[in-house]
Amino acid sequence: MEATSNKQNIISLIQLRPNDEEIIVDGSSDLFTIIRTLAPLQLVVGSTYYDIPSNKLLFIGPGIRIKLVKPTAEAGYRITFPDSFFDRSNKDAEMLYSRLFFDYEAEIQIVDAVRPPEEVRHVLHFRAPMFAEKSVPLYHAALKNHIESLLLEGLLGLPDVVDEVQGAMLSDRNLVNSFIVMLHRNYKQESTVNFYADALHVTARKLSKACQEVFDRTAKQIILETVARRAINYIENSTLSISQIAFEMGFSDESNFRRFIKKHTGKTALNFRTN
Repeated sequence: MEATSNKQNIISLIQLRPNDEEIIVDGSSDLFTIIRTLAPLQLVVGSTYYDIPSNKLLFIGPGIRIKLVKPTAEAGYRITFPDSFFDRSNKDAEMLYSRLFFDYEAEIQIVDAVRPPEEVRHVLHFRAPMFAEKSVPLYHAALKNHIESLLLEGLLGLPDVVDEVQGAMLSDRNLVNSFIVMLHRNYKQESTVNFYADALHVTARKLSKACQEVFDRTAKQIILETVARRAINYIENSTLSISQIAFEMGFSDESNFRRFIKKHTGKTALNFRTN
């Protein structure tokens, strides 16, 4: 079972069944993956092999390659989506850019699933097809609601952090992940590389070098792209006026906001609203 957004071409809900071919998530920089196991499952995340028991929830963040070893039973399902599909409010951002997908020490979070397998099968075999047959927008609304429930389930099962890890001890990937988490919490108030570098106890040069290694973009480019992407989300998915969105995004006035959108997207703010 798979549904795909015409706009993104990467929003999907896929059931993992016997004799499936290997499913690969190629490590797109804005791709999030949630896997719910109904039977033991083997997969490779990055370069690490995992043997996952049944009734687990897996959360795998952007920029990480996932390779599924051919399942031998009804293994479960995976949901893959870009941040622009789910991230439409500050509450969404807080859940999405959390330790579920951006951990200091792990590429993958594995937590116990709360919902019984029977309820999961009902969603897969009955609810999802019903929404999909009705309309694509209704299906996407239902899928977004389901993603939110999985994120809440994951946050409930996430172990508490005991010791805080300092930036100088992090690998490039974990340093960048920490930067991205911090960025999505502070982008409205802080847009300088120095702010995030200081908070992570590294130099601005080291932070930018790490970003270049992981995402082939500088820290400043990631900041600007993040602000632009969040601004476009507001324009496309809210009823706020452009002036209100500019204020919400932390811009000093509407004209500065409009110039920013034009410079970084090549389109006007109203282009995104009308499209």
